[in-house]
Parts: sequence; structure tokens; C-alpha cells
Amino acid sequence: MGSVSMCRMSFQAMGKPQYAFGITLVRQLILYIPFLLVLDRQFAFYGMIWAQPITEFVMMIASVALLIKIIGWESRNGRDKTNLAMGTTGL
Repeated sequence: MGSVSMCRMSFQAMGKPQYAFGITLVRQLILYIPFLLVLDRQFAFYGMIWAQPITEFVMMIASVALLIKIIGWESRNGRDKTNLAMGTTGL
């Protein structure tokens, strides 16, 4: 859960709240609720317990990959990593 939160905060700091919102939306609506329903039906109580860690693992991979892609795209388009870390536009 920590890496997903850090990615969301990084997107917010970079001025890209749409990515932070997308991560939250995918995590809660598209992954967690279906995992919860399916795993509960298959494994009862233990399925409900495992729905959260499975969702977090999938989102950890997806959000870190997205963050790496966005940072790479930003650095190729003239914004270096120092400016991204400082929150400035490099202009």
C-alpha cells in the first residue's frame, strides 16, 4: 500500500492529478470490488481477506510502472529529474 500511495503523491506533486485519480479509481472500483465478490464466492471468508493484498500487489506493479513511464516521458521532453523533484517546470 505504501508504494501505491507514494506514486499517487508523486503524481499530485508533478501536477498530474488525473493519474492519481485514475490509480484510485482502478484500485477501488475496477479491481478491489470484483476481487472481493469473486474471491468471497470462491473461498468465503478467506477470499475476502485475500482480496485486499491481491489488489494492492497488482496496483503496486501498475502504479510504479506508470510512474516510471511518466518520469521518462517528462525527462525526454525537456524536464529533467531535478526539476521534477523540485516541482518546477524547468522554464
